[in-house]
Amino acid sequence: ESTASAVGSISIDGHFTSDYDNYVLIGNNLSPSTAEDLVLRINVGGSEHTSAEYVYSTGMSYTDISPTHLWQKQDGAHSDWNSPDVKCYLGSDNHDTTQTHSGNIIINIYNPLSTADWKMFTSDWAYHYTNNWNRLFTGCSIKTTSAMTGMTLYYANGNISGSFKLYGLK
Repeated sequence: ESTASAVGSISIDGHFTSDYDNYVLIGNNLSPSTAEDLVLRINVGGSEHTSAEYVYSTGMSYTDISPTHLWQKQDGAHSDWNSPDVKCYLGSDNHDTTQTHSGNIIINIYNPLSTADWKMFTSDWAYHYTNNWNRLFTGCSIKTTSAMTGMTLYYANGNISGSFKLYGLK
């Protein structure tokens, strides 16, 4: 388990082995110090991969005080295939800082050690935002065949708190 307590980012690195083909990273009780979006970068060689190679899209289901129950694409949480980003936004509706509004995420990581295929992960991210509840589904492809050594998560601004556990799947 890795725990973050009001730090700029948390890196889960150096745990991928040839014993497992796929991994699941579970984040619990995540909260930002300022209302912001959760961001992810893969790690290569123990460092954040900052090249403009992240292609992703997010869909969101939510309910609010209207009550409105919607399924929609997230306009701010996507990148273009021909113009990749330098990171993957896991949502575009700022996560609230209220302690009772903490979020939880499951990230599926596929073949991180492969050097034949581009990297890929999917996530299921749920959290509260002011007067609504959000659930976001993201798919991300990173246009690199470099072996991943881990992932770094952070909020677009401010600090992150919460805990993470990584599980290998055969």
